[in-house]
This record gives sequence, structure tokens and C-alpha cells, in this order.
Amino acid sequence: YEGCIDAIGAYAPITFTIVDVSDYEGSYRVQIAEQDSTLVADVTFDKAGAHTVLLALESPGKAFLRLTLLTDTGLRFQQDFCLAYNVSFFRPLKLFVLIPLLVASAASLLYRKNRLALL
Repeated sequence: YEGCIDAIGAYAPITFTIVDVSDYEGSYRVQIAEQDSTLVADVTFDKAGAHTVLLALESPGKAFLRLTLLTDTGLRFQQDFCLAYNVSFFRPLKLFVLIPLLVASAASLLYRKNRLALL
């Protein structure tokens, strides 16, 4: 999943900045769609600037997304990106299981060794 944005959780915040130095007074429509054109988000903003859209995530996976900006005047901008979600979750989970198991095993071995030494 190299080159992908990595997200963990139920929602992935997609933050983008609309840059407009003109005196445009209309609205900005932002659509986020999957590679197969399935629309994931469709929101409208009244002004330029930084905005965040929360995308709902399901089971672990990877999606190639396209963010499209449309204005009332016909301006169109597209940006493609990759989002890997809940994929890296299992890496730290192994450690959360392994470390307590190792500590318990070490404690058990030390207790047994000390007990045998007393006899």
C-alpha cells in the first residue's frame, strides 16, 4: 500500500484547500468518487479555504479516489489519490498480544526457578 494515505478508524478525514484569488462569489462543489465512479461524497462550500470531508470506512481495504472541484462558472479541477484504510491496524495489534504473553511467560519461568531454588 505504498503511496497511499493510511487511515485507521471508522472515518477518514480528507482535508483539502480551495485556492481562489479572484473575486468569485459563487459556490464550490466538491465530489469525491471511487475509481469506478461510485460517488462517496458530494458537498458544497460557499468560500475558498481549507475544508475537511469525513469519509466512512468499512472493512480493511484500499481505494483509488478522485476529488473533483466544480464551480458555477464551469471551472473543473481533479486530483487523484489512494486511501488505504484499516490495513495497518493489525501490525500494532500483534504487539499488543505478544508483549503481555512474553511478560507472563517470563514471570512464570522466574517464579518456577525461584521456587525450585528454595527446595
